[in-house]
Amino acid sequence: MTGDAPVTVESRDRPATEEGRPIAEAVPLTPGRTDLEAAPLTPGRTDLEAVPLTPGQTDLYAADRSAEDPATYNASLFLRVEGALDEAVLRTRFAALLAAQPLLGARVSDLDGRLVLAPGHRPPRLFVTDAPVDPDGPLARARLRREALRPFDLDHGPLLRVVLVRHTSTTAHLCLTAHHLVVDEASMALLAQGLLSDTPAPPAESFATWSKAQQQLLPERRERAAALAQELAPRVSASLEWGRTPAADPVAAGTSDAVPLRIPDAVWDAAGDLATTLGITRHSLVIAAAGLVLSRNSSTERPVIGTSVSRRTPRHGAAIGYFSATVPVPLDTGGTGSAADYLKQTHRRAMAAYRDADLPLSSVLPPADRAGLSLVVVPCRTLPDIVTPELTAHPLPDPGFGPAQFPLALYLRQDLPGEQRGLLRHRAAEVDAVAATLFCHQLEAVVTDMVENPSTPLARLAVLPAADRGAQGGPAPADPAPAAGSDLVSQFTEQATRLPGNIAVSCAQQRLTYRELDERATALAQSLIERGVRAGERVGVCLQRGTDLVTALLGVLKAGAAYVPLDPDYPRERLAFITEDTGLSTVVTDRGPGLLPAHLTLLPAGTVPSDADTPLPGPDPERVAYVIHTSGSTGTPKGVLVRHRNVSALLAATAGPDGFGLGEQDVWTLFHSFAFDFSVWEIWGCLLTGGHLVVVPHWTARDPESFHALLVAEGVTVLNQTPSAFAQLLAADATARDPLQVRLLIFGGEPLDARMLLSWMDRYPEHTCRPVNMYGITETTVHCTWRSLTRADALAGTRSVGRPLPGWRLYVLDAQGRPVAPGVPGEIHVAGSGVTAGYLNRPELNADRFLTGPFDGLSESVLYRSGDRGRMLPGGEIEHLGRLDDQVKIRGHRIELGEIREAILSHPAVAGAAAVVRDAHDAATARIDAYLVPAGVAPDPAELRQWLAGRLPAHMLPATFTAVAALPLTVNGKLDTARLPEPARGREAAPPTGAAGTGPDAREETPGTAEPHDAAAQLAAVWQELLGVPVGRDDNFFELGGNSLLAVRLNALQRSNGFPGSQLKLIFRNPTPRRLAAVMGRPANGPTPQEEA
Repeated sequence: MTGDAPVTVESRDRPATEEGRPIAEAVPLTPGRTDLEAAPLTPGRTDLEAVPLTPGQTDLYAADRSAEDPATYNASLFLRVEGALDEAVLRTRFAALLAAQPLLGARVSDLDGRLVLAPGHRPPRLFVTDAPVDPDGPLARARLRREALRPFDLDHGPLLRVVLVRHTSTTAHLCLTAHHLVVDEASMALLAQGLLSDTPAPPAESFATWSKAQQQLLPERRERAAALAQELAPRVSASLEWGRTPAADPVAAGTSDAVPLRIPDAVWDAAGDLATTLGITRHSLVIAAAGLVLSRNSSTERPVIGTSVSRRTPRHGAAIGYFSATVPVPLDTGGTGSAADYLKQTHRRAMAAYRDADLPLSSVLPPADRAGLSLVVVPCRTLPDIVTPELTAHPLPDPGFGPAQFPLALYLRQDLPGEQRGLLRHRAAEVDAVAATLFCHQLEAVVTDMVENPSTPLARLAVLPAADRGAQGGPAPADPAPAAGSDLVSQFTEQATRLPGNIAVSCAQQRLTYRELDERATALAQSLIERGVRAGERVGVCLQRGTDLVTALLGVLKAGAAYVPLDPDYPRERLAFITEDTGLSTVVTDRGPGLLPAHLTLLPAGTVPSDADTPLPGPDPERVAYVIHTSGSTGTPKGVLVRHRNVSALLAATAGPDGFGLGEQDVWTLFHSFAFDFSVWEIWGCLLTGGHLVVVPHWTARDPESFHALLVAEGVTVLNQTPSAFAQLLAADATARDPLQVRLLIFGGEPLDARMLLSWMDRYPEHTCRPVNMYGITETTVHCTWRSLTRADALAGTRSVGRPLPGWRLYVLDAQGRPVAPGVPGEIHVAGSGVTAGYLNRPELNADRFLTGPFDGLSESVLYRSGDRGRMLPGGEIEHLGRLDDQVKIRGHRIELGEIREAILSHPAVAGAAAVVRDAHDAATARIDAYLVPAGVAPDPAELRQWLAGRLPAHMLPATFTAVAALPLTVNGKLDTARLPEPARGREAAPPTGAAGTGPDAREETPGTAEPHDAAAQLAAVWQELLGVPVGRDDNFFELGGNSLLAVRLNALQRSNGFPGSQLKLIFRNPTPRRLAAVMGRPANGPTPQEEA
């Protein structure tokens, strides 16, 4: 087993006497240290010859050296002993075991560049200690835990520890702990048998003879390993993004725990019957079921999981040693076959993996990909009681001690109470307790569905417990009561009648009351009707920001038409496309004929009708209110048809006392372009609740200080901002003299990093200003969810966008349209009151995005497929994870640019950030460029790179860092990537550690060009000799093709070049020449690479 393989499957339901058959390796593990007072027993034999580590042991050694916890690869067996256990007899048996099995007294040594097991500097010891406590109580359990957590010193030995803890004269615990390098599960059972009974062990060849035989077979295996590595290379690592929820305990992140797997007896027995019918094992069935859950949760149809097998032969059945091997099992969960077909295929794949058990994992999966093994299924053999005339010893089930070797390890056992089938050990840093518990429920659901419906297509197998199916969408309260008439004009008329003298809209010195706005809009509507505009048609509006703009929008609605925003700041080509796409013939504008197509009828906003009695059309909630064009993935804008009732539902859901409590006391701003749907919320959210709408002039909106002054002067109480725009306002507010009067701060338009609110909350506490994060889409009417933010949310950097608005329902579905489990990422789908009438003139796109039912398990008639990644949190909130198309792939690695941006923003000297990919389709030149807005003095690029290296994997580190005064925004307030400057190049923009050699340092650090005293350059020359590729001071050994076996050779090669000897772990923890040189020092008494040349 290897520590950098997060998921693995270990097998126990086959004989342990045939090489390559599955065997259980259930090993409880964990950290800590205690000192026991007891007399050591010197072994009778210390003449162990040097035994070369097998490839599997070398992998294990490398994993141990890179593990965070030194006890990760401890193997423990605890037995409760009842009866008279004679200490003298126990010591005699212990001495006999050590004499027969000298491997137990070994240490790891470097012999001429090879790792070997050599005689230890200290012999193994047997400790006897008294602990007069309840053997079943917490104190006894804590004592066992301490024994399991005590690490071993691999460099000095010994690698075995035996402790007898006596509770009474007839009750004790015998604790056997060894490092996995010298034992497997069968070895631990042999040790227990040898210590507690006089039954002679059958004759067996030693592990040393088996190990030497493995060395002789290495050349023959290389060709098979290369072929298998090529087969596994295209497979996608299984992401564990679903494993951590915002509610996870941060203190527990560095620990591991276990949750029970329960499967009813009837289902478990039926699984055995089905396995027999299909000619497979129940173990293969569990591998297949667990792999399917992992596949669905990780959104990959070709995961690779591991399985641990025993390579013992009949000749080595009674030998003590590490005969285990971890082999990868590739699965395919995306086929069209049945569940039974998938089970048989998985079994064949497992059998093939067993046949290749002699290939070490490092030879078929590079270090970066071994991290993709995220699950281990470990069916554990139940050890029988050891019964003698004097005593009975009962092996205890896995107590769940110790750090987990894998993010998920499922130990299947037969000795657990009730209907427990096993324990799912999980490493809390990757999978928290909530996600681990859900995984067990999912596994039970899959096994149940498989045994009940083996002929069901695999794609339709349920991976959600029955209780969770259909639980998505959020609570389903009655839709909020719509306002009278449910159309925007009727609701505005109600406010104009109620508040005729109140200011409705203002811009600079212009101010219109509700009466004046109503009269002017009515006059414009009558003028439009006189010119032939009919209800249901579309009218363009192309006006600069001002009161006339609001008048025009309302006038078009009063005419029964839908307004089409034509922002005069848009390029002429885009305006021409929109007018053609919407079939416009009339545009309300203050521009001359040069900007818009010549065939259009242009009408000033202040046009007066010839007949003031021209009737207006009656209300129709189903009528389209506006058509807003959004950017398309193909670059062609697409118009979204939004009905009156959609907007009315939005206001009914939010405006009341249970929502935002909107009313005539509020002052709003129209900050955003009216071609951006955030403006719909600003305009109609204000005017249909009696508020005062302040139109922000064009240049004021682009000057944070001027905008702040406007907010103060007008006493704005409801402020709507995109996070990018707010970041600039935040900086202006920090230096402003006068505070704002904002009581409601609403975010939308793009993902919010809640941490940016901490300084805002210092000045405007939550009880004075309520920050709200709202997620929404133009196609579902501006907003879908809401969530009030607290200081705790800001400190945690929550990405939750809250719960669905009343009348809206959200679902997270996988690529096949199936609901996913809470915590599992998928695509957000929206149903309910906000779903619009679709795209104008886009029937194929409508069919792709506006999905019509029926849907499997969902009682919805229409779902909008958003293209946004998200996940449903256990409490019912939605966490937004960015756009699906925000995922990029560079040199085989999936990368979320939003994750990089968040990491940069976590630096205290950064106020704003963006990450973009250049040359994404050219693997040779693809890179990530970072842009940052300093919060004062710009951080040094090298320091920032080091900061990020502690938060991001090497393949996600930006190649360049460019400081900018402000991030450019589109007219909609979103990041305008096209206007970002060319990235800063040169030494300050050199690639980070592990980046493929681009940038000046890669060219300037060619080995052989440095001064003789430059230890880093000399190390780089040595590395180049071994790896056969150019190596710079900051190149990563493992990303250049290094692995654990090459690291051993490298260590020897470095010594032959005059460098001091070092522990192998130094290479793993300092994998660049510069870092390694810093901890090793320069060559001593040895020639430099230049002198040798």
